[in-house]
Amino acid sequence: MAESKQLEPNTVELLDVESGETLTCLVGAEIELEGSRFVVVTPVDELATLAVIEGEGDEAELRELEPEEFQSAEAAINSVLQQLDIKVVHKSDEYVIKGDLDDDLFEDYDEDEDVLEVETDDGEERRLLIIAEVDTAERIYVVAVDFQKPVYPARMEGDQAIPLNAEELTSMRDIFDEVIAKMREE
Repeated sequence: MAESKQLEPNTVELLDVESGETLTCLVGAEIELEGSRFVVVTPVDELATLAVIEGEGDEAELRELEPEEFQSAEAAINSVLQQLDIKVVHKSDEYVIKGDLDDDLFEDYDEDEDVLEVETDDGEERRLLIIAEVDTAERIYVVAVDFQKPVYPARMEGDQAIPLNAEELTSMRDIFDEVIAKMREE
């Protein structure tokens, strides 16, 4: 039987096994199961979604910015974000916001103008708050943050958290779904 306990906020490094980079995360819950230790973590830093607007008018569509495209857009994006005392860096396959987002951003926004509702590849709905639009004359980039911080189920190996592979996630989905639901209630 799985035993779940809520922890005082502590941090672990979530390892991106492909790049070898890590993302510092808060441990939201720990699960002991069959002698193994699993955790549910959320990034310490806010994560950004970067997109580019393709087309114009009614034909315009948002497309998520690929990591290899970020380098050419980074200076322009961070020049605009500097006004908010933040910047975006690409780390561990995520766009990470460095600096503190003003809490007022999440309170004073226009639902019609500043919020994007998107569907992820796995069919989940996400609500994103647009914090900046960057027009470089060649392209328009959108910088947005999720209203709900992402959570990652992971297996602990030593002092690092390793994201669950597809097989582990499938076999443990019910356990993690319950733990994540409890975390989001708090």
